Amino acid sequence: DTQLAMFPMPSLWKERSRWTVLVAACWMEATSGLSYVFSTYSGVLKSELGCDQRHINRLAVAKDLGDHIGLAAGFLCRILPNWAVLLIGSFLILGGYGFLWLLTNHTVPAPPFWLVCIIMFIGTNGATYLDTTALVTSLSNFSSSRATVVGLLKGFKGLSGALFNQIYASFLAPDQTSFILLIALGPTVVMMPLILIVGPGSTMKISVNDDNEDLNFRLIYGASMLLAAYMLTVTLVQDLCSVNENTNIAFTIVLFLILLLPLFVAELSSERHNKETPQLENPLLRER
Repeated sequence: DTQLAMFPMPSLWKERSRWTVLVAACWMEATSGLSYVFSTYSGVLKSELGCDQRHINRLAVAKDLGDHIGLAAGFLCRILPNWAVLLIGSFLILGGYGFLWLLTNHTVPAPPFWLVCIIMFIGTNGATYLDTTALVTSLSNFSSSRATVVGLLKGFKGLSGALFNQIYASFLAPDQTSFILLIALGPTVVMMPLILIVGPGSTMKISVNDDNEDLNFRLIYGASMLLAAYMLTVTLVQDLCSVNENTNIAFTIVLFLILLLPLFVAELSSERHNKETPQLENPLLRER
């Protein structure tokens, strides 16, 4: 493999089950839908920049362009290992949204509006690096189930806005400035440990007799549907009832527990793989 020849695999990156990598990709997608939460913090940008709704609409266009133009991420995925692409993406997110946080926190003076649009584009464009890496890695591991994998990953990305807003409602509301900091740091904090799982993306363990592939997909899809139904229920409860802070925190804890459910599918698949390929405890020949 050309990438592995140019970028040797660190010893921290061990061989992983493709199901473990798929779950990691789902979690990455769950932090990559940054464009879905613009309305949550656009108010503080409007007040800090002293602009009207027309300018906010232009910022929204810059945000949408950054979220949909992933050509650079796709090109870099062809020449760089996954960990490098993920680091670039996290740097762009941290730089773009980090500057917006400094702006709303009155740490830096307000730049020209055109520069704010570029910064917004850079921040949201960083999410395409996470999205592209998750897709490329998962599709290469499940070449016969690509449509299923794409639907699963895009489903988790679609839920990311609800996830961020629930965290905001539980711990940060109504501080929109702190929410921007959450967007700047959240994807990077989640991605850093997942980099050790995704690695260079070409050392996945694939069971020769993976007869449970359809069952595993159904279980992971079931977990994603449960997550979607739960978030819909929480949203309705928050809109129809007066929910206190402790209840919101409890909602968020349950949310994270549901997010962990797909990991059990990956662990079961790894156990089955290990049983199919047992290691000799006392080999006849040993290396000296």
